[in-house]
Amino acid sequence: QDWSGQHGASVVTNYPFSEQGAMEIDGEEITLPSVDNSQQTHHIQLWYSMDIASVTRARLQAHWNDQGSGKRKGAVCARVVTPVGINLYIWRRIGQYPAPHEKTPITVDIPSEFFSGEYPRTGTLLSVAESSPGECVKLPDGSLVETATFGNETAVVDCTDIVKNELAAGRPVFPDFRRLGDPCPGACKTLTVTLGADITTMARMPDDARLELGFEVGSGGGHWLKITEASLHVERAMTVLTANFLPSGVVLTTLSGETFATIDHLTADDPEELQAERIRGAVQDILGLGKGFRVIMSDTGRIVI
Repeated sequence: QDWSGQHGASVVTNYPFSEQGAMEIDGEEITLPSVDNSQQTHHIQLWYSMDIASVTRARLQAHWNDQGSGKRKGAVCARVVTPVGINLYIWRRIGQYPAPHEKTPITVDIPSEFFSGEYPRTGTLLSVAESSPGECVKLPDGSLVETATFGNETAVVDCTDIVKNELAAGRPVFPDFRRLGDPCPGACKTLTVTLGADITTMARMPDDARLELGFEVGSGGGHWLKITEASLHVERAMTVLTANFLPSGVVLTTLSGETFATIDHLTADDPEELQAERIRGAVQDILGLGKGFRVIMSDTGRIVI
């Protein structure tokens, strides 16, 4: 497979490599608890929760049925949230609806966008902290920007023109003090961008995002939902790379020794956070968001990402 193409000025990727030499595929089957619930409500009850780091697809298999007669109302639902319960993708019903009267097998693919590595964010305020490596502001162009500042509660610098120019050139803007200025050296800073109108942008999925499965029984009296023999089939794709510093930059190689990418102007003396940010961005430019990978320093064995 040829991964060549244009992936940013600092990344050279004209190297064909074998996917088999770079990938570790981890498939697992997770046994889910049975559901036997008669709570009379359309409120979605939590069934199962798991992290989705590196998950590329998931499929639910089970048998289910309702109370056996009367109006049918049962449903299976899914969403993606942060560990503190902030919705990244809101609850949605998945698969057949409503539940059948008779015990019936179901096979449901979890929505693929849950594992895309991005989530939709709507508003007029974008905020990206230095403490979140790889996070950046991405917009179609700079005309949407009204103001942009970089700093914290003690001091900020106006970087509106820089942000507008970078976005107009088609480049994402990272919270980097070397590019935006440093009004409070040594302190954690945040890039804050105010937009002229509500727009929906795609933001990077947090590393600790979780998939939640839930169910609805239904209200009105006499409703019951049973789910048995349930399992979640999950596929995680992990690309394993090694990083080696050279005078010209960093070279990433696959497990079989093939060159995957080079990253110019990155040295062993650069801060580890910057190393991780640049390497993560280079790999994601090639693999795409939502793809699992691990990068290990060849000389020390330190896991960069």
